[in-house]
Amino acid sequence: MVSAAGWQPRVEEMSLRRAGPRDASACPSSGVPGRRKRFAKQSRLDHPLEFKRVFRSSHRSVDRLFVAVARVNDKEQARLGLAISKKWVKKAVVRNRLKRQIRESFRKHQTQLAGLDIVVMTNRAPGQPSNKQISESLQNHWLTLLKKCEQSSSQ
Repeated sequence: MVSAAGWQPRVEEMSLRRAGPRDASACPSSGVPGRRKRFAKQSRLDHPLEFKRVFRSSHRSVDRLFVAVARVNDKEQARLGLAISKKWVKKAVVRNRLKRQIRESFRKHQTQLAGLDIVVMTNRAPGQPSNKQISESLQNHWLTLLKKCEQSSSQ
């Protein structure tokens, strides 16, 4: 029998152990080590009334992938609402991928879109578009909505 002092862990057990705190570069951080970036609460449309307000008096931008609806808000920052329907995008994996990419594109363009409430919906069944197609589509929507809202506010 081996004494406890002479016991050494097997290689499999060593690989399962954590090496220590996670490297900050391993996951995107929000300035605080170990914290992930989140879609800030101030940047979201949460309540049904906020969505209704956008749908009631809004500007639309439509292409084969998405329908984007925007309205000028009374805040200094842009807010985003997502309406990705299970009716048109059956698989949760695809729905979640679309939502992640929409949020990321919105985050990149958020300073340009300041003062707008935007809701993005899928336009029928978009299939499985490439990341590049999604990115280009969203960029076009942001520019179109920005122009339309600027024109209406200047009149």
